[in-house]
Amino acid sequence: TNTPFSFYASDLNAFNNFAGSTGIGTTIPSQRLSVNGNIAIDTLGNSLRLKEGSNATMGTIALTSGLGTVATTAVGANSRIMVTSQAGTLNAGAVGVSARIAGLDFTISSSNALDARTVAWIIFEPA
Repeated sequence: TNTPFSFYASDLNAFNNFAGSTGIGTTIPSQRLSVNGNIAIDTLGNSLRLKEGSNATMGTIALTSGLGTVATTAVGANSRIMVTSQAGTLNAGAVGVSARIAGLDFTISSSNALDARTVAWIIFEPA
C-alpha cells in the first residue's frame, strides 16, 4: 500500500536525504532519480550541471592531427554522442564520432587532418 508522503522545509539551507531510489510521477523508479514527465528549469540563469572528469558523460578534448580519443566507461553501444567546437577555428573541419568501443572509449575525428582545436562532447543514453 502506498501512503501519501510530503515534506516541506522552510529553511533554504535545509537538506533532505533519501536512501535508495526516488521517483517523481512513478512508483517504480529505475534509477537513483526517475522522472516520468518533463523537467523544466524555469528560472533564468539556472542550468543543468554535469560533473566532468574521469569516466564522465561530458567533457572537452584537444584534437591532434584531426583526432581525439576520449577514454570513458560511460560510452555504450547505443550512446548518442554530441560534438561541438569549443575553441579555435584554424584548420577546422567537420567533426563527428568515427569509432567507439562500448565501456572503454570513443574517437572524435575531423575532416581536416590539420585540425587542432578543442571540441566539447556529451553522451546521452536512450531511455
